[in-house]
Parts: sequence; structure tokens; C-alpha cells
Amino acid sequence: MSRLLICIGIAVLSALLFCAGTEAQAGATLTGTIRDQNGAVVVNAQVQLLNIASGRPVKTKTDSSGKYELTDLPPSSYQVSVASEGFAVAARSISLRRNGSYVEDFALTPGVIESDITVTAGKGNARVAAETPQIVTVVDASQIEERRPSSTLRAIEKAPNLTPVIANPALERPRLRGLASNRLLIILDGERLNNMRSDPTSGVSPSIVDVTQLESAEVLSGAGSSLYGSDAMAGVINLITAGPSHSDYGQNLSFRFDGDVHTNGLFRRGAATINWSRPGLALRLSGSLFREDNYHSGNQSIPLGEVVRLGELAADMGNAVGNNVARTYAVWNLPAGAEIPNGQAHGFNDQFDLWFFPDKNQSFRYRQLNSQHQDLGFSFIAPPFDQRTQFNGFRRLDKYGLRYEGRELTRWLSRVAAGFYWQKYSFPDDTITSPIVLGSSWAFAPNPSEPENPLAVLTGNRSAFTNANFSDNKNSITTYAVDVQATVAPFVGTLITTGIGYFRDSSADEFSRADLVAPFKVISDRASNPDSTYRNWGWFNLLEYEPARWLRLTGGLRVDDWRTEARVTHGFPLGAESTLLDVSFSGLIANPGALNTAGAAGIVDLVRGVKGITTDRTVVTGNAGVVVRLPRGINPYFRWGNSYREPGITERYLLRDFGDPTFSVLVIPNTGLKPERGQEYDAGVKVQRGKWNASLGYFVNNLKDFIGSAFAPVLFVPADPLHGLDPISPFFPFHGVLYVQRTNTARARIQGFEAAYEVSLPLGNAGVITPFGTFGWLKGSNLTPDQNTLTLIAGFYNRQDTPVPLRGSASDAPLSSITPLRTIDGIRFDSSKRRWFGEYEVRYQARVERADPLDLSAAISTQYGTLASLNSFASHSLRGGYTFSRENYRMSFTLGIENLTNRLYFEQFQTAPAPGRSVVFGTTLQLFNLLRK
Repeated sequence: MSRLLICIGIAVLSALLFCAGTEAQAGATLTGTIRDQNGAVVVNAQVQLLNIASGRPVKTKTDSSGKYELTDLPPSSYQVSVASEGFAVAARSISLRRNGSYVEDFALTPGVIESDITVTAGKGNARVAAETPQIVTVVDASQIEERRPSSTLRAIEKAPNLTPVIANPALERPRLRGLASNRLLIILDGERLNNMRSDPTSGVSPSIVDVTQLESAEVLSGAGSSLYGSDAMAGVINLITAGPSHSDYGQNLSFRFDGDVHTNGLFRRGAATINWSRPGLALRLSGSLFREDNYHSGNQSIPLGEVVRLGELAADMGNAVGNNVARTYAVWNLPAGAEIPNGQAHGFNDQFDLWFFPDKNQSFRYRQLNSQHQDLGFSFIAPPFDQRTQFNGFRRLDKYGLRYEGRELTRWLSRVAAGFYWQKYSFPDDTITSPIVLGSSWAFAPNPSEPENPLAVLTGNRSAFTNANFSDNKNSITTYAVDVQATVAPFVGTLITTGIGYFRDSSADEFSRADLVAPFKVISDRASNPDSTYRNWGWFNLLEYEPARWLRLTGGLRVDDWRTEARVTHGFPLGAESTLLDVSFSGLIANPGALNTAGAAGIVDLVRGVKGITTDRTVVTGNAGVVVRLPRGINPYFRWGNSYREPGITERYLLRDFGDPTFSVLVIPNTGLKPERGQEYDAGVKVQRGKWNASLGYFVNNLKDFIGSAFAPVLFVPADPLHGLDPISPFFPFHGVLYVQRTNTARARIQGFEAAYEVSLPLGNAGVITPFGTFGWLKGSNLTPDQNTLTLIAGFYNRQDTPVPLRGSASDAPLSSITPLRTIDGIRFDSSKRRWFGEYEVRYQARVERADPLDLSAAISTQYGTLASLNSFASHSLRGGYTFSRENYRMSFTLGIENLTNRLYFEQFQTAPAPGRSVVFGTTLQLFNLLRK
């Protein structure tokens, strides 16, 4: 199938390129007059005409009479924008459908509103965000500079329904529309950062790319990307790195320095960039260093009794479904303003960019990006707050790529591009396991219904810990990828983007474990996953058609051929895990619960070294959208898209014990996993006016074969210390085993509303005030809950006596990790010349009542923060800054306060308290024209 796919893609590309060369260039002329709100002409206004097909901008300025003229323009669709100091950017879409003269006049109004352009929606081709049938959030370098975020994810936090996963800024991952990690496609300059080694509980953090290296960042909310990958089940995040400045005349050398300090956690970062260019050649070198320490929580305490109160609910829920939550639930107290342990990280990033321009229409780009980070801790996951100490000893990304682009090569051929990249991403999952001592915070109690299986309950005392073992699981994923694409305009108002792409992910694990108690047993040269390879050939297509000025239609088609292979691997599976399977698998088969025992047995031949496991699937996905351009900048839209995600390596093949010497939590493979599929519908309206813009949208995402964790009833097997199976206690000489497996939930649904607004209120010569905000509402439903879910809902939901309110029903069971309401609102002041700015912002998240009951009753992962993070919170921030510019240099300063009220709160679905009050300071220095005499 892959050969057929390649032939079809090449044939279509060749036909389009042949047709593209059949006509010569022709030109049109665009003129106009720019006036202010009083009718006076505006002199030296910047006028930019952006060719939507090729992405090439053409710029000019108005003369002394406020007039501008642009000539030799090929017939195409354009966005024309006008900017002048003290005025909001005025922009509109036009179509030059024939040679001749066109007139577009503008009246500017005071303000700071700008029209966003997205390059993600067109795979490198510029598109107007307001005319894209998706919710689009665009953040540029100037906004990043003003906000001074500690992480790359925080730079885009205004996107509706976007929330963070993990408290450490260096490890933060995004959750968009209720879906995280590899259900959300993260790309770097249009190339995948996701890899098939990650799964829905892990994934690549955007912070692997330093925020100071970005030119912009974009969030496209919506399932199914025909251009980047069918596995964009929630949307696409595109991190766009800054390229070198291009000089048309003489040599140019510039320098930039960025410095940032956050007082809470003592986060500090320094970054430097050198740009050099001459006609036909440009070079950019950049590098950054960062370091962060443990931060402090807000100015409220958490008493021991409160931790016990929520823990008793979790323990009761766990016992109801056979999960010994009390054994692994840490009991502690936290004073006000306490230091949060294990929140450290440090490292460096560098980027080398070289551009060669053989002529004005063509370019070659070589890009090299290297990131090396060390000692990245998972905040609060450490004793006495957790029985694990979890960290990444290092994290490294090495990426090398070469790309060619040609723009406006002929009248029909708007853009052609070809690229290749190689990247290697490596990191270890390091964990020190420290079991909670029996008799400290937990004890056994009689189980009236099953006397042979006593219940684990909380005692009300603090937890005491004993070190058990240290495990190191290094993952290395090597990716090769190549793609070729072309954008063709067969006639005005029609664009066709088509191309073929190939990528190959190769994964290899190295596992070791050392006991920290006598006899100090050490195992090494093992693997928790078999060596695996995922290959994908994709043929992608996007049709954009404007039959009239008021109507824009889009349609995408993608064909993917997936081939996966898990090979017989030395050291897989681990020795202790094999022993556990031998002594307990028969008990699992007798009472599997929701687990797929046939899927687990499918790995037997691989384990025995007989043969590997392969899969081969071809899938077709697509999307369609419509935007109606009504008068006064009102654009209603509708979009449909479907998605497909191939199960990852760890979802299919992981075999590892995450428990302790007395109680095993054994994650087993499921070779019978089906791919996840989604069908999403989006509808809404976007309004773009001179003084304000707004958007409101609704979506529903129907998911099939959704993958989640399933648990079998707890088993107890005779203890065997010689093989690492210690007894739970001298009085209970059995070893506990909890089997966990990734399985397909038949159906799930996520629906929600999203909105954004921005309004400019001029203050005359003083400047402008701009209220702004974003809004997101979500509801997630598990439409086919398992028996454990139904048992927990029946026993603990919709009651008045639980310490946290829980809502749900058998017909509408809650889905995991859904934030019901999140808003960001604020007000901003800009001086008339935009030298000064001040901004106040409040982020509010509503209480989570529809929590997945399995998340509240899981051994190891359920902790105090699991339930405390369901509460609502509001976090306030204040910032301001000043920019001083001259011809040869520019300086800017930003001073801000985050968590202004120093409140203690938990980001939802995180076990660590959020940082308390922090003062933020940042500065930027730019030097221009250093070679000018």
C-alpha cells in the first residue's frame, strides 16, 4: 500500500507542477488612500499586501497625500493591512481576479487591535486567522517578551480550554479540549515533535524548546489535521522558531540579549542571539541557559486532618473496587508558604540557522537545534508527600534539518517545499520507591465480605517511609522524516496544497533497578518495552476555494499507511515481572475484570524470542469547512474533521512493575488494542472590527475506541522474597498484585464552548485601554463505563456527605481530566506611542464535580492533590513595562507579580500545590547595524 501511496502522491504533484508552468506572469495594480477617523490623511503608514497563496509579503508606505500604490501583482487572494503608530491595524481580505487596477481605501481608528495571521492552517502558507474555520490562538515574539513566561506552554496559556499538566515549568505539557500528550499534535516549524514512544500519560513537553527561541506560537483547536497528521485528535500546537534577518543591501550584524528572573523558585534564564546577513545569505546563532529551584506554596497551610479527610474518601472508593489506595496515600501536613520539593531543573538550548537565497523567490534553510536539560524533578512527588521520588536525570533533543522553499515561481505555482530532518530524543524515567510503612498512616482492617482479603485503611497518623529501590528507564527515540509539497493556484480563488511525507520512529529502552535494602540486588541491561519501529507514509491534500468574495470553502484529505514492528529484544521482559506473571497470571485469567487477557497473551511469542509483532493499517481521514464573510467583518464558520491515532509503543507493549517489594502494580501489554478514532464538529462566528474583535464557537468530539487504564481485582499470591516478592507484613505472608492494562473504551464524547474578545478604548493622547479575555467550557462523558466506574458512581456520587462534591450517572459517566470552566480576563493600558504598557489579568477555573471515579481510587497515583485540585480557584497577575528605541538599539523592561494574592491552590488534576506569589523581572537589549560605519 505504501508504494501505491507514493506513486499517487508523486503523480498528483507532477501533474500540478506541469500545469503550473503553462502560463506567464501577469500583473495587477492596487492603490488607495489612508485616512484617520476624522478624515485627515495618514502619512508614512505601513501598507502590507500578503499573498495568501504563497505567503510572500509586499510592503510600501503612504506618501505625503496618504496614498499608496503596489504594482505587478499576480491575480490571487490577498490580505491587505495598514499600520501606523497610535492606530489599530486595519486589515481586510481581497481578491485580484484579473489584471487591471483595484482601489482599497482605509480609515484608521486609535487602538492596538491587530489581525492575526496563521501559518499552521496552511502548512507554511499564511492564512487569516479570522477566516479559518477553527479557533486559532496566535502569540508573537513581542507578546512573549512582555509576558516573560517561565515555560513555553505559559506563552500560549490564553488559548481557550488549554490547561497545564505537571507543575514544573521545564516539564509542563499541554492539555487541549480535555486531551493531552500524543492526542495533541505538537510540531516545531511544521515538523513533528510527537513520537510514538509517548502515550496519553506522558509526552513531549514544549519546554524542550526555549521560549526565547520562538518567533511565534500557534494553537489550532480542532480534530483531524490533513496536513500534519491524523493523530491531532484535539488540535495542533506549532512552535515557530525565529529565523535570521534577511538583508537586501550590504552586510548587517545585530545582537540580542534576554534575561529573566522569577523570585519564587528563583527561576533565572539568560539568552543571547547573533544575526548576520548579506544579500543572498543569512545566519542566526542563539543560545540560552536556565536554572530553577524548589518554589514555595501560597500563604495558607494544609493541616493533617484535611489530608486524612480527603484520603478516607479515596481509600473507601479504592476498597469498593479492590484498590488498596490507603497503602500508597501519603499523609502529611504543609505549613503556609512551604517549600515544595523536587521542583528543580537546569540546562541549555542552542540553535544554529543558516539561510541561503539564490534569488528572491527561493531559499534553502539548514537548522540545528540542541537542548540538554538535567535533573528535572516532578514537583511534590517525593516523601513525605508521595511514596515516589520521580525525576528525569536528563533530557536531550538533537534535531537537524534541511528545507527548500520556492514561492511564486510561476503564476500557478504559488509555493513548493521539500524538507528532511533527523532528530533524537532521549530521557530516563528515574524513580526512587519508598513504601509507606505499615502501621504509620495505614493499617489492615477486617473485610466482612471477604475475610481472606483484609482492607487497607488510614490510621490518621503521618506517613513513615522506607527506601526500597531505585529504577532507571532510559528511552531513546530516533526519528527520520522527509516531505515534499506544493501549493498551486489553478485559477483565482482556488488553492490546492498537496504532498507526500514519510517518518520513521525507532524506540529503544534501557532499564536498570537497584534495591536499596539488603541484599542490595541490582539488575541491568534490561528493557520494559521491546525495541520497536513505527513507519508512516502519508499523502496529504488541502483544497481552498472561494467561489465568491463572501464565501470560503476548505476540504482536506489524508491517506496514511501505518506499519509497526516490535522486535525480539534482549532483556525484555524484566526478570521480576516474568516471575509475577508466572505465579499470578492464572488468577488474572480466572477474574480479569475489564482487562483483555487475550491481548496480554499476544505478546508470549515475543517474550519467548520466537518472533516479533507487526501491524499494517491504511486509513483515510479528512475535514471540510466553510466560512461566510458577512458585512462588518462577521464571519460565521462550520467545520467537520475526523481523526485517527495509532496506539503507541508503551500502550501496546509496556510490561513493568510500578509497585514496591510488598505490593506490585503490574502494567501488562495489550497487543489487541484498536486505534482511537474521532469525529468532531465545530461551529461558531468570528468578528473582526477596527476597535474590537471576538469569537464564539461550539464543538463536539465523538471518540471511538478511546484508550484508558483498566484495573483487575487485587490478587494475593504467596510471598517469595528470593524472587523479589516480599510479604505485605509478617502477619499477612502474601504479596499483593494489582494488574493494570491499557484498554479500549467503546465510546466517549467531549463537547464545549470557546470564546475570545478584545476591545480598544482610546484615551486620546494618553493612549488606549484594552479589555480582553478568553473563555472555555467543557463536558466530557464516558458513554460506556466499566463495572468499577458504575460501582463508584452508585456508591459515592450525587451525595451530600462527601468531602468534595461529585456528580455523574450511569448514563452520563464523567470522563478523565475535564476542566468544566476556565476563563482569563484582563485589562491593558498602552501609551500612545506604545512605549509604556500595564496589564492586569485574572485566571479563573471552576470546581470540577464531574471527576472520573477511577482517577480518585487508583493506587499510587491518587494523592491528596488529586481531590484538592478539583476545587475552584482564581489567580491574579499584574505586569508592566517600558520600551526605549533608537535607530541602532532597543531596550525593554518588564516587571510583574504572579499570584498577586499569594493564594494556595492546586492546578486542576495536579498533585502539587501551585507556586505562591512571585515577582517577575525581564529585560531585552537589541543592537542593530553593528557593521555600519
